[in-house]
Amino acid sequence: MTRKMITDLDLGGVYHILGQVLEVIAGNPGGTPNDGRIWYDSTNNTVKVQIAGTTIDLRARGTQTGTQTAATISDFTAAVQAIRWASMVAPNAAVNMNAQQFSALATATTGGQAVEYAQFQTALANIQVGMDFKEHVDIVALVNVTIATPGATINGRTMVAGDRVLLTAQGTGSQNGIWTWNGAATPLTRPADSPTGATGSIVAGTVVEGYNGTARTLYMQTATGTGTNGAIIVDTDTQTWTNPFTFTLTNGFGTTVSGSQVNVNAGNGIVVPASTGSSVAVDPAVVGRKVTGAIPTATSGIFTVGAVDSGGTGFRTVTINHGLSNAQPVFQLRYGSTGSDPGNQVEADNKAPDANNLMVYLPNAYATNNYAYTIIG
Repeated sequence: MTRKMITDLDLGGVYHILGQVLEVIAGNPGGTPNDGRIWYDSTNNTVKVQIAGTTIDLRARGTQTGTQTAATISDFTAAVQAIRWASMVAPNAAVNMNAQQFSALATATTGGQAVEYAQFQTALANIQVGMDFKEHVDIVALVNVTIATPGATINGRTMVAGDRVLLTAQGTGSQNGIWTWNGAATPLTRPADSPTGATGSIVAGTVVEGYNGTARTLYMQTATGTGTNGAIIVDTDTQTWTNPFTFTLTNGFGTTVSGSQVNVNAGNGIVVPASTGSSVAVDPAVVGRKVTGAIPTATSGIFTVGAVDSGGTGFRTVTINHGLSNAQPVFQLRYGSTGSDPGNQVEADNKAPDANNLMVYLPNAYATNNYAYTIIG
């Protein structure tokens, strides 16, 4: 028989209850348990406590508060590591990779995607296919140069020992290519990047930059040699150097080419500027220009509308500031969209008080768009 207590059992804050087993209840006690009551729920195999009128399952994480270290969660590391970046919120600042690399990247297919190293190298290789860049030359020779005694100047350049020169117009094609100048009466020699007998140092697509007497530009070797894969054997195979990066201007309709300058030929009525940056224009002394529009009833823009005449003539003046700098303009007046006969020509007294204005006399009571005008001058 269970012994019941009707008073508190005070152990004085010192003594222990040994071998205690919590009250076992299948579920929860009947009614509302007292706050502080603890029992073992044999149905759910958990320990419960009543706090502030609420039954709390001590094993349920959602009911617990306070700090819990990751070390007390058995699958914490595995669970965190299993979370994929794709499911996380996107960063809102730069991500520091601590000098580490991304690996196993997919092939980039559009802008904004990371490019894998091999893909980047392939792209560079595709750009460089058929092109092999050499160190620049100091001068490009456009006429035949004597290899044994090249002289002190080549294509207008006063040569200095060690200068690199590109020969492009030798009578013997195998002499073309890159050389080093050693003195006016000393033979030219091949440089280290294009030595005599070398195979593969020069190919179809080799490019060198240099001054050709007019401008610095690029020259490309286009011949196919007898070496492996068509490589040039230096001083054996013909080298052909051209400048494919420029084009030649020729005279066209209404233009004349002088060097790199294109000039407009001035025909009748065309004024060509005397200085760079100015505009080609029509010659107002030859070509007529026009100003056209509808005449308003009130002063605005280029129109100055006079007051209604009170002298009994029934007309008032409209001054049109046409700005054509012509004191002898041609004037035509027609009925406008609201006129009595739209499009029909109308005769009206007019005069040109100066080279930029024309005065026309219209009836006092005309309305907006009654008249349309054209001034040619």
